[in-house]
Amino acid sequence: MTAQRHRWTGLLLGVLGALTPAVAWTSPAEGVTAAHRAGELLVKYASATDATSTHPATQRLGATGRWVHLRLAAGQSVEGMARWYRAQPGVAYAEPNYLVQRATLPNDPDFPQQWALRNTGQSVLGRIGTAGADIGAATAWQRHTGSGAVLVAVADSGIVYDHPDLATNLWRNPGEVPGNGRDDDGNGYVDDLYGWDFANRDADPMDDDPYGHGTAVAGIIGAVGDNALGVSGVNWRVRLMALKVLRADGSGDVAGIIAAFEYARAMGVRVLNASYSYGCGASPSLAEREALERLREAGILVVFPAGNEGCDNDRTPTYPASHPLANLLAVGGSDSNDALARFGNGRSSSYGAHTVHLFAPAVNVLTTVRNGYAYVTGTSAAAPHVAGAAALLMSHRPGLSMPQVREILLKSAARRPQLAGLAVTGGRLDLGRAMDYALAAATPMQPSHLKAVRVHAAQVDLSWLDDSTIEQGWFMEHRTDPAEPWRRIDTLPAQSQAYAHRSVDAGEASYNAYRIVAFNAVGESDPSAEVRIVVPPLAPDRLSVRAESGGVRLTWQDRSRREHGYRLERATDTGGFIEIASLPADATDYLDTSIVPGTSYRYRVRAYHAITGYSDFSNTASWPVPGSSGGGGDGCFIATAAYGSALHPRVQALRALRDRYLLPYAWGRALVRVYYRLSPPIAARIARHDSLRAITRALLTPVVWAAEGLVGPAAAAGSIAPRADTAQARPDALLVRFHDEVTAARAQQVLRAQGLTEFHTLRPGLYLVPIPKGADAAALIARLQRLPEVRYAEPNRRVGRVEGRALPQE
Repeated sequence: MTAQRHRWTGLLLGVLGALTPAVAWTSPAEGVTAAHRAGELLVKYASATDATSTHPATQRLGATGRWVHLRLAAGQSVEGMARWYRAQPGVAYAEPNYLVQRATLPNDPDFPQQWALRNTGQSVLGRIGTAGADIGAATAWQRHTGSGAVLVAVADSGIVYDHPDLATNLWRNPGEVPGNGRDDDGNGYVDDLYGWDFANRDADPMDDDPYGHGTAVAGIIGAVGDNALGVSGVNWRVRLMALKVLRADGSGDVAGIIAAFEYARAMGVRVLNASYSYGCGASPSLAEREALERLREAGILVVFPAGNEGCDNDRTPTYPASHPLANLLAVGGSDSNDALARFGNGRSSSYGAHTVHLFAPAVNVLTTVRNGYAYVTGTSAAAPHVAGAAALLMSHRPGLSMPQVREILLKSAARRPQLAGLAVTGGRLDLGRAMDYALAAATPMQPSHLKAVRVHAAQVDLSWLDDSTIEQGWFMEHRTDPAEPWRRIDTLPAQSQAYAHRSVDAGEASYNAYRIVAFNAVGESDPSAEVRIVVPPLAPDRLSVRAESGGVRLTWQDRSRREHGYRLERATDTGGFIEIASLPADATDYLDTSIVPGTSYRYRVRAYHAITGYSDFSNTASWPVPGSSGGGGDGCFIATAAYGSALHPRVQALRALRDRYLLPYAWGRALVRVYYRLSPPIAARIARHDSLRAITRALLTPVVWAAEGLVGPAAAAGSIAPRADTAQARPDALLVRFHDEVTAARAQQVLRAQGLTEFHTLRPGLYLVPIPKGADAAALIARLQRLPEVRYAEPNRRVGRVEGRALPQE
């Protein structure tokens, strides 16, 4: 028996010894009940020489290389001796001698197709995966499969609560008597047995989405596992609450969402999954953020999808996922090869080194839907993997707080090279590793949402989100050249979330980059993704041209003190700008000797700096000069005189008409040359007489209308049309938030004084106010926000599910 045991010990130590020395080990948390052999330790030493030193009260059972198998004396604590060894010089790691067993897998018949839970490299819908590119569910289930102790809310299109693979895990309100038409538990909702329909305002949160969007999300979190039916959820046993906030067409509004959040808060939800968004680039809702902060105060973890639009959420946020709150997790989508998920519509998962926390499976994920089972694709599928993981971890280790669960999920994420720089963790959810992750023995999590704002040329302000529960402080790092090493400029105390870097050189042609490292007694975190404040050199000004023997002389004003040179560009009437000269620093003129007689030219110049790049362009100068022997010129002399400014929108419209419809053609250029030759004296006379200006404006009106019709008002004004915020388009109601000290009676009095007699209380201080027919929403918002009692007013914007694909199971 002893010899056989030593053979197994040697085999185990041999396997451990074969692992690369570069592997970073983390011990399990103290008090974790993971099964291990009583009275035994495995100790890894830093070198084979160190491996000769052991505690006198321990007995060696075997050794391989730097690994030693020890038996403890009677009465010694495994956890205590593991701590003792880890504190010794020369010891790399010490842990209990864990017991292993074959993987716990469910008997659900379609589980082999659920690559997201267990990826063996199988082919799913023709896509072959990579073994191990999954969330580690099979490993996690060796520890725990769920107990129903954690309540998870699904804020979505509802849940088919009689689905045979979900019904057992659906939450039933214990304080409500079904169907009696009474509010038995006094929570303000009548017959809320499974949750509530906040989209249609009734007690039936049944999923009526064509594909069953909310049902798909619920199945990923908690389809009943090991019931010999269909699929398995991340949790085999869990309680799922249906919060219907999206109608059958996939739309909802913020008022309904806020009410759903308040309901979840009151009913004891621990995790909330909300797979909706406003789309990439839409502005945030203050009311929604405030509701999410209330969930944070209640210890509720909220999981959002990062979006399916392929956006860099650092640059173009996707709300609500991009809210910088310490109870939120923004989840991007990965595929069965641990790469960024790409979808059939040509787009990919959104991402963000500062604002997306981690990735999870999002392509061809098999789950429950309205009429059975289907493969779904999109970050709506990624988020519930993380929500389910959080619930399973909370059930397995009930002593963990919400911030600790959140940090463990981030710290334990499996880093992947193909995801590096695309999320805060640069990795994919690894529930198997998270289950027994020892946060107390770990380095802290680096912060997310790091932002830098240039206050003025001598100050940069930084802010970030503290994502760690165990940091003891922060190192602020800075550099002024991307090729230079990082330099630590300050040490900040724990829980810091802001820093002002004063006396910094942030003037023109400056580069300032920042990142943060958290630290504790164990060591340092990974550095955060960096942020940069890059100020280009000042642009040159007053570019002008004149004829000179042998060519055209260009001169300009040098406004920069730090440029490394200038780049001069030229264009003809029939082509775009091309660079014709690279000039040294402090250059202020150039002779263009390569002109062709009879050709019109336009010139522009910009400064260059090797680190901060190019300045804006100077003004554009033309040759021949308008009013000389021809050319396209910049002036519309008569129109400018009539409207008083070359920047007047109608003058801009006429210039756009000239540039687009006259100058590209020989006959048009001839017409422009005649106009420039004849118009200056006429324009001068018009400018001196108001009556002539009025007559000229009247005569030009039909031409201006034609110009605006051809080129469009935005192009005529020389502007770029802003992205339409579809989430706020044509609101039919407002959300009005009063200051906390304003009583309900006073708030309602203020609303009535503004002619707003119809309103609905979402929670104390927050009102849903329908916009009166014919009223201007923007003007009403502006009027309300001027009132001293009002904290803010905003549209009750529409929201939509994060679109993806659903394919029936084959």
